[in-house]
Amino acid sequence: MADRYLKATGNWNNNNTWSATDGGAAGASFPTSSDSVHFTANSNGLTLTVNVSSNCINFVADEANTATVAGASNITVTGNVTLHANMTWSHTGVLFCVDTAGNKTLTSAGKTFGGQVWFSGAGGGYTLQDDLSCGTNSFVPYRGTINTNGQMVTCGNFALLDANAKTITLGSSIINCTSWTYSGSNLTVTANTSTINVTGTGNFTGGSITTYHHVNLNGTAHTILGDNTIEKLRLAAGSTITITPASTQTIRALRTLSTAASPTIIQTGGAAATIQSHRGYCGLNHVNLTSIVAGEKYKYYAGDNSTDGTGNTNWIFTHNSRRGSRRWVGRHR
Repeated sequence: MADRYLKATGNWNNNNTWSATDGGAAGASFPTSSDSVHFTANSNGLTLTVNVSSNCINFVADEANTATVAGASNITVTGNVTLHANMTWSHTGVLFCVDTAGNKTLTSAGKTFGGQVWFSGAGGGYTLQDDLSCGTNSFVPYRGTINTNGQMVTCGNFALLDANAKTITLGSSIINCTSWTYSGSNLTVTANTSTINVTGTGNFTGGSITTYHHVNLNGTAHTILGDNTIEKLRLAAGSTITITPASTQTIRALRTLSTAASPTIIQTGGAAATIQSHRGYCGLNHVNLTSIVAGEKYKYYAGDNSTDGTGNTNWIFTHNSRRGSRRWVGRHR
């Protein structure tokens, strides 16, 4: 193992870009998977261009510096990633975090990663030390243990892929994403008190593997795929929500922000889906329901101002038809 310090503006695979010591002479061999990369005050004003797929152990800003990391090739790090707020990150390649032993950390220091961020080390893991953003690029917990540690994650697709063993602990994190996609297996999610915000027209696929805490579908149209269990689900006003036909959504509190001017549409586009609650109650308003089965008779109030489309079962659409005293969960405000 050796240390490599950014010494001059240049490409990753150019020996003249690197020094073997902080402030030392240029000409050390460029970093490989056996080396750690360092940025110090002696890196001020320098630009490192990642021009080839590159590897290192740690990728660390040891102290304040104004270096720029650029280029479009991928970086694979098996240790810690630590940036500094004074750095510039214009790199657009994939950042692969591939710890295979113990637990490493990722500190982005307010920088937005310009490419996808993958966690893909078998037997290892990463803990976020601050908020992480990769813009509209995917955040991919592919393998290992990932602890978002209560930090905010902003990304495009939050992608849970393939059959590799992976564990995610969300804590109190807020996840802002354009879709949440589970399309694999061997995944353990501890949702804790986290909030998942899905924007635009992205899908939510929870995989029926945990009880998600808060899920907010904030865009204009979303598809809920497969069976899901959610503590609190909130739907935006004027949105169209399409649920997988014949699926079951178990939701303790379903809230819509719909109004007379902006009703929410909940539909399947095919065979009926079921919405049921842990406690057996649900209250809505200004909602257009089509092909939705309520989990129990006479307990699910669609609202006097809601529309009964075709294929609905067990819903109450008029106040006078409600039987007995019911608790409204997720009532429109």
